[in-house]
Amino acid sequence: MKKIIFFTILFSSKVFSQIDCEIPIPNLNINTGNNMTVMLHSNFISSVEFESDNPFLIVYNNSNELVLGLSLLGTEDLINGSQALTIWGDDSITPEIDGATNGENLIIRIVDGVKIYDVNQIIQLLNSGQTSLIDNLSYSSNGIQIVYSAELTLNCIGEIYGCMDENACNFDIYATENINCVYPNEFYNCSGNCLNDYDFDEICDELEIFGCIEPMACNYNSFATEELIYDESNNIFCIYPNQNNCESCSGEIDGSGTIIYFDNDFDDICDTVGCSDFSALNFNPFSLIDDGSCEYLDLVNEKKIEISVFPNPTKNNLFIEGNMSSSIIEFLIFDRFGNLILKKNKEKNNNLKQRLDISDLTSGFYFLKIQVHKKTIYKKFVKH
Repeated sequence: MKKIIFFTILFSSKVFSQIDCEIPIPNLNINTGNNMTVMLHSNFISSVEFESDNPFLIVYNNSNELVLGLSLLGTEDLINGSQALTIWGDDSITPEIDGATNGENLIIRIVDGVKIYDVNQIIQLLNSGQTSLIDNLSYSSNGIQIVYSAELTLNCIGEIYGCMDENACNFDIYATENINCVYPNEFYNCSGNCLNDYDFDEICDELEIFGCIEPMACNYNSFATEELIYDESNNIFCIYPNQNNCESCSGEIDGSGTIIYFDNDFDDICDTVGCSDFSALNFNPFSLIDDGSCEYLDLVNEKKIEISVFPNPTKNNLFIEGNMSSSIIEFLIFDRFGNLILKKNKEKNNNLKQRLDISDLTSGFYFLKIQVHKKTIYKKFVKH
């Protein structure tokens, strides 16, 4: 009867040198007819002092071209200190020689880390309980033999290419030739986790950016990852403008923003001037004095520009749609104090379709400023 044997072995990702000491690779798909079983006695296995954790015994034909069997000899692979070895025989159906033939001498070797040993001077245990010395095992279809002891002769010593640096992520304890070490990024371990992360926010302590994280503050830092509540003098770190004192923010959102005063003549009247007509294109919601600079669209242009902002009120996203004959330049969002909170450029096209993510804004009243070449359009919206 033909049998198909599937055998898989892992070599712990080791790369052996193929120049001085070639390691045979097992054939993973072998068509066999009848097999031979070799029992590796505990007396034989215990007499070998293995250096590696995963030694194995491999058998191949007399011409050293065909792998016929393999057995793992690691401690966890043994059964009561013993191990069984199946030697695959040639089938009688296919014309190819893909297994051992009756009477063929077998070459047996043990691979122990980088060392390869020849197994010879085999003492087999007979059914009578007596032992018999043989030079080599010979294949016998459906036969059973017990290897009680044997002599090991060092055949060659190979090399294992791998990383030999214990600080590397791919350190190989068995490597004998150093190659291709991989190291973690600074401040991270080999698993990609922070070495130091006091607040468990997945941002390494060394990479934290301290600053004001309140968008309404003049020194708001959009890049900050950690809130700084007090400065070196134990003062509240975030600074806010007082509109009653003609204060506003300079507009930076990188932490460098400052408070600006709009009362140069100290008359307690803020100096904010501009167009105060909401229907005008250049309406300035912060103007207290109308300077006559309001600009309006005529009926022809009014038909060309249609802009809708929705939903309003909104929570996370603000959608802007319209049909423009001119190109949009940018969108800007200001809080009720006139502080620039968000700025986003728009690529030139005739159809206006834009989504603004406002999920980081605090609840409140805002102005959306849409810049269209020399024209400016304001829209009010409320963030929940």
